[in-house]
Amino acid sequence: MKSLVFTLLCLSSLSINAATLYYGTTGSTSITEYNTDTNSIISTSPAGNSPNALALGSNGILYYGNSGSTSIQLYDTINNVNLSSISVGSSVQNLTIDNSDTLYISTFGSNSIRTYDTLNNSFLSSISIGSTIYSLTTGIDGTLYAGTGSAIKTYDTNTSTFGSTISVGSTVVALAISNAGNLYIGSTGSSSTSVYDTISQSFTTAIGVDTDTLAFDNLSMELYAGVRGGSAIEVYDALTGTKTSNISTGNHVTAMAISPVPIPSAVWLFGSGLLGLIGFARRSPDRAISII
Repeated sequence: MKSLVFTLLCLSSLSINAATLYYGTTGSTSITEYNTDTNSIISTSPAGNSPNALALGSNGILYYGNSGSTSIQLYDTINNVNLSSISVGSSVQNLTIDNSDTLYISTFGSNSIRTYDTLNNSFLSSISIGSTIYSLTTGIDGTLYAGTGSAIKTYDTNTSTFGSTISVGSTVVALAISNAGNLYIGSTGSSSTSVYDTISQSFTTAIGVDTDTLAFDNLSMELYAGVRGGSAIEVYDALTGTKTSNISTGNHVTAMAISPVPIPSAVWLFGSGLLGLIGFARRSPDRAISII
């Protein structure tokens, strides 16, 4: 059984395509779509004025906030068309989306997070953080991380309860997390990106880039960091902490989002069929089943 599961995971990894990076820059009226495999720009799409918050849903819908705008715009990255908008009443500062396609929204100067059900197009309850929010990200386990003036507040979206607080010491302006549970932290006054292991609840070796925008690619295990005050995105191998490439962006990067790793349905259908046959065989020991 264990060997079968391992085989399915190996097959799925062979079927995964390269991730796509989306980013906005200061003064720009578009969002850039970037192929992380070929290291080249795919296209740009109109996006109003200086996109400063991005989140990408599993259905390919890109949610973005523009500087000074009080609504969230929707863009279909599959069909390359603009969709409707979501009015939030205040200028959008941060966006993040979880595995269930629930969108989390913070606005400038706010100390609470609004939640939005993107499947039913309706607002849910708000989460009061108690401090001004400067950054957001969500883990694969449903944990929401909110960067504040000197710490990171954690919130379990499955049980609607607060967890531990991670002390940082300065304003947390950028967050990204890997599926392995490593939280990457950009903060003011720091010349490097902190790495916090959420499993062992301890800080590990930092990555040497001063950043205020982060995104993590779980396919290549690489960290994308917008250089603070610069006009580039630096890419780092998360396992070694070494810089692997540099993406010139022309202007300062204000927001990033990276496509989630797709799970090929054909592989899982094949796997579920095999598991069904194995279960049937266990229930019927007197019958011989041949799997070719």
